[in-house]
Amino acid sequence: MKKALNYSVIGEFPGNIGAMLEMAKKYGFDAIEATPALVAEYGVENTKKKIEETGVVISVFSMPFRPVESSLEDYEKNLAAFEEKVQMMEDVGCKICFTFVRSSSDDYEYEENYKVHIERWKPVCDILKKHGMRMALEFLGPKTTMLKKKYPFIRTADELLPLCRQFGDNCGLAFDFWHWYSSGADRDVFEKIDGTKYIYHVHLNDALPGNVDELMDKPRELVGKSGVIDTQFLLSKINEYGYDGYCISESFSETLKKLPTLDEKVRVIKEAIDSALD
Repeated sequence: MKKALNYSVIGEFPGNIGAMLEMAKKYGFDAIEATPALVAEYGVENTKKKIEETGVVISVFSMPFRPVESSLEDYEKNLAAFEEKVQMMEDVGCKICFTFVRSSSDDYEYEENYKVHIERWKPVCDILKKHGMRMALEFLGPKTTMLKKKYPFIRTADELLPLCRQFGDNCGLAFDFWHWYSSGADRDVFEKIDGTKYIYHVHLNDALPGNVDELMDKPRELVGKSGVIDTQFLLSKINEYGYDGYCISESFSETLKKLPTLDEKVRVIKEAIDSALD
């Protein structure tokens, strides 16, 4: 797997896109994650030049709006502005857009929610496909998250993938270790989702000890830190099925938060990823 750095997860940035790419290079990352807003602020040409200088690419950009949670008016307005943002990310070489699907709703029961997701997401994926891009959608595993709203929805990889494929043949999964664990730790999951064929992005992390049904979304741990999640099982399966995309650390770790500098946080993240992958 190729290693990417997401500064948003850390909660700190070294500055603009240029500084983000330089720091990622310093610590041996292959890529960073970014937003269209950050690229626009730094400039497309400046971003392309810095990517060429550092050899570090932009692996994933985060979805700039929430299609299902928006009003129809806001959805249509944001969708109309979406292609310009996608074009910008295509120009700097980014190939994947990422976000998550909520595991419950106060507005729609399951079947209606399913239909609304298809109606709202298919046009998004059509725009991405036009620009040669894929959509990676993350399932949210914890039972506590699902129970926050009135009507339960999807919370496992094998539930989400068929919905993704309704959006378009360029839509697949973001596979998060912690969300896999908190959704039930199904050890047959890769057989149910056709290996890693439809996994477009991977999140590495570990869980805190405790009753899995009582786990809250945050905090988590750095990958391999607690040993609660069977990291080696997941990595062996991912390698067995030949996943060659990017991974990031998404730990929201309280230990990481307490480190005094961003440099130290990035170094510790890289060491955790290297240790797990090696």
